[in-house]
Amino acid sequence: MEEDLLRYKKFVAGIDEIATVLALEHLAAAGFRMDIFRTPEIGELAKLVETTWLGILIGWAQEASACRILRRLFRRGERLHSGS
Repeated sequence: MEEDLLRYKKFVAGIDEIATVLALEHLAAAGFRMDIFRTPEIGELAKLVETTWLGILIGWAQEASACRILRRLFRRGERLHSGS
């Protein structure tokens, strides 16, 4: 797990230069690779975009999985619901 945490770059966006430097120093001391967003707002927007994109990918993967299951059932001639 530690290896996974250290693999990806961490981003910092302080409210001022002092806060940014302190955060950079703190995380660098823990061994993280760092980069800086110009403003906290840009950092927050990046997190929203990344989280939304991840949600889209998860939803797509679930739909693709459901399609594979339905295709297998159809090929075997099975019905999802018993009916007329």
